[in-house]
Amino acid sequence: MSLSSATRLTIFLLLLSQVSRLHAAEVQDVRMWRAPDHTRLVFDLSAAVDYTLFSLDNPDRLVIDIDSSATSQRFNGLDFTSSPIRAIRSGERDDDTLRIVLDLETAVDPSSFTLAPNSEFGNRLVVDLYDKEPRPNAAVTAGTGDRPAPQPDGRREIVVAISAGHGGEDPGSIGYDGRLKEKNITLAISQALFNRLQSMPGYKPVMIREGDYYVEL
Repeated sequence: MSLSSATRLTIFLLLLSQVSRLHAAEVQDVRMWRAPDHTRLVFDLSAAVDYTLFSLDNPDRLVIDIDSSATSQRFNGLDFTSSPIRAIRSGERDDDTLRIVLDLETAVDPSSFTLAPNSEFGNRLVVDLYDKEPRPNAAVTAGTGDRPAPQPDGRREIVVAISAGHGGEDPGSIGYDGRLKEKNITLAISQALFNRLQSMPGYKPVMIREGDYYVEL
């Protein structure tokens, strides 16, 4: 019994749609860091994607539509403390688009870009949420101590800028077990140097990076 042309076309289209789904990108993980003036989200992807991003209000939300994608992530393991994010949810739409919705505590100025694979990570979608107003306790404060009064000799304090490097999505070198990261070591050394210089008259130390976030050069 032969199949009609219409039946064969229908079967072909169904198979094509399944192949398309098999080759869809997957959002494999999401990482988040808080900087003094913004929150960064990095979505780890199995392949390059096309996406759109837009804001909604009443209530404030940020919507990310990723074409031909899916995810098994529930986004419930993130710590949203000191960030403008209240929750993250997702769902697949009828057109095979993955919609990720960021429920926000307050409106933000979003910025986004994609990154190609490198030696450590695959394809990534980076979303930065810039604060419209300063948020209290947004940054991690470096260690402090009582600062002695400078000597009354008329000399100006020497300003020492301390840059820990790395931070956030840039871990630097990683130990063999995956737990020891260069970004944490350099930050600890920088904080110790900050405390030491702050206790010495004539010096004014300034931390370039005070927490686990990446500072653009």
